Amino acid sequence: ENNMKYLFLCPICLILSVCMVVIQEKKPKNHKVTATVIKGIASAVFVTFGILSSLTCQDLGFARLILAGQILGAVGDIVLELQRFNHKNQLTFYAGGISFFAGHVMYIIALIPKTGSWLVMSAISTVVIAGLICLVMYSVYHKSDLFFKVLSCVYVVGVTSLAMFGLGTFLESQSARTAMLMVGGIFFLNRPGNREKYK
Repeated sequence: ENNMKYLFLCPICLILSVCMVVIQEKKPKNHKVTATVIKGIASAVFVTFGILSSLTCQDLGFARLILAGQILGAVGDIVLELQRFNHKNQLTFYAGGISFFAGHVMYIIALIPKTGSWLVMSAISTVVIAGLICLVMYSVYHKSDLFFKVLSCVYVVGVTSLAMFGLGTFLESQSARTAMLMVGGIFFLNRPGNREKYK
């Protein structure tokens, strides 16, 4: 597939993301600024990959939905990172979360038609896994405000749907592109409820 020639940009995003995590854990001087800058660069590279890939993708509708998801996700990611500088600003947290979730909705809309015979399996898996994650999150954040709980559960459904429909797409048609979509979706499952990192 022609758009796979830009796949080398994905490892760059992964390396930058790992560097950001390491910096967050070790917390050197000015780690917040450094981590935010690295995250911004990673998001820019990720969106660039989407733009270049969409130029050679035969399914323009699919490409545009994926690109819209990448842009919304990048904006949400950066806004969430900015909350590090003022973790009491809940508006930043919610705005970033909503933008990130909207990006996931774009991904899911793009993937559903691609799951084919695995559509039902993907939907059932989403309900079961999202339900279990929400139960665990509720036990952890039982003292949080109701809006946060509802937003978190909605977000969990979004990322779980992305992972399961990504898996369904891969099972329906094995290729480098569908494998990348599946791995990316499963990767996002480690995001729900991780509110502590923004403190």
